[in-house]
Amino acid sequence: MGVTTSSIFGIAVCICYLVYTPVHGQSNNDLYIYGFSQGIFNHKSISGEAFPVGRSSGLTVPSFSEGFESNSFSLHQTNLFLTKPINERTSFFLNAELLGSYSSSEQSGDLRLSEGWVSYTFSEQLKIKTGLLLPVFNNLNEINNRLPLFPYIIRPLVYERLWSNLYVQEDYLPQTGYVQLSGITSVSPTFDLEYAVQVGNSEQSYASDVNPRDAGAEGNEATALYRGENLTTLLAYSGRIGLTNKQKTIKLGVSGSFDHDNKNESVNESITRFPRDAEGNSVGLPVYGDVRRFRIGGDFSFHTEHVDFEAEFIRVLHDHSDIRSTPQLQSANLNKFFAYGLVAYNVSEKLFGFGGVNYLQDESYEIILPDSPDAAGAYLITAGGGWHFTDELVLKVQWSESRFRDNEYVTLNSRFVTIGLGVIF
Repeated sequence: MGVTTSSIFGIAVCICYLVYTPVHGQSNNDLYIYGFSQGIFNHKSISGEAFPVGRSSGLTVPSFSEGFESNSFSLHQTNLFLTKPINERTSFFLNAELLGSYSSSEQSGDLRLSEGWVSYTFSEQLKIKTGLLLPVFNNLNEINNRLPLFPYIIRPLVYERLWSNLYVQEDYLPQTGYVQLSGITSVSPTFDLEYAVQVGNSEQSYASDVNPRDAGAEGNEATALYRGENLTTLLAYSGRIGLTNKQKTIKLGVSGSFDHDNKNESVNESITRFPRDAEGNSVGLPVYGDVRRFRIGGDFSFHTEHVDFEAEFIRVLHDHSDIRSTPQLQSANLNKFFAYGLVAYNVSEKLFGFGGVNYLQDESYEIILPDSPDAAGAYLITAGGGWHFTDELVLKVQWSESRFRDNEYVTLNSRFVTIGLGVIF
């Protein structure tokens, strides 16, 4: 993992503005620079047992168990935001994000520009954004990297980017948009209607992952102008429509998206890295091609002086018609489901506590392993609390435990105790 010339230039620009731009007494035409950082300590304890042929098979194939514990510090996430009002209707926004104690020399963590867009406001009912942006889908997707807004440290499963190697985010959520229309309009003395629609590239697996200057690039990769270029004509479409009260304390909405799931290769991205063959090697799924995918989401949240509540669900549906035309794939099912609910209680202006549950299910492995751990479903229970030293500095503690539902092939218990210190600057 290296730092590109453009990354170095972008960081240098940020540093120059931090040094030379005054923070106080800015005019409407000044560049505003702000952000946050969160460091964490995480204790992890994992135990599990696998039954290669299923516990009810009657065969005497031995099971195997495994346990693991670790303690680790990390600079969980740092975000640097830059906002530039251009005129009364136009503004520019940039969001640079560093994850997991980013270090190019150690090839650890991640550095990326998660947002970089310009917006133009025609009216309150119509605003257009163009550039790289986080799609509006449910409530959390657009703001999931604003960690100071949340009572928790570790976000709901499919939103936590540090766990993206376990839960493939693009399977559940649209990842990027490039053109967005949005607006809000009053529909009653109590409620406003808000909407957003956007279009972007297909999932990242359709993008070029090689430098076109590198020797050995073949096929479509050799025609790429840059690494990350979308190498297909397929695009992604998503949007949300919802209601919010005038006080912005109640919010509910429904979301939808349409794109394609890239199943042109045999992959195994099970949340348990299961199943495996007799030699312990991962077993790949069948090749299905470009599968039409639909996501349906719903969100509800409310806030009072002491209580904050949020809940979401995401149902991922696939068009199986082409797949099931092959006799061997009559039972193919790529669908998924995710939901979470969380409630926080503010004991005082400084002290708060929270608790919640996550549930995730992936049905795609049923075709090669009936009652697979993924299809049985996994849930995570979490609780914690925190203390605001100031408006800009908060200490949080979070306990989490995940388990699979009753399953023929595996039991797995994962426990995490996480302590985080967040600062807004």
